[in-house]
Amino acid sequence: MSIVILLAGCGLGNQARAKELVKQACALEGSGGVENPRREPLIRQAVDLDEKYRPYLIAYLKWNDANWTMRNIEDPAISAQAYEDGKENFLIYDSYCN
Repeated sequence: MSIVILLAGCGLGNQARAKELVKQACALEGSGGVENPRREPLIRQAVDLDEKYRPYLIAYLKWNDANWTMRNIEDPAISAQAYEDGKENFLIYDSYCN
């Protein structure tokens, strides 16, 4: 008599784990919309698992950079460009979190 054990479907696949990480990142509270330092590691892990989240990571990083620039640089021209960058990338970010 022989016994065969077949294990299938154990755990989540990479795409499902990436989606779960993105859901966790989107659920984090932040003082300025997407601004929360705990989000970035979650998004990076999701990208490592599934490349389709790379635009989300890029948008998050650009939004943070624009947000920092608007708060710390007083040149109106630079702040205006940072505002446009932030607005554009927030829309990309928001599309992944909805």
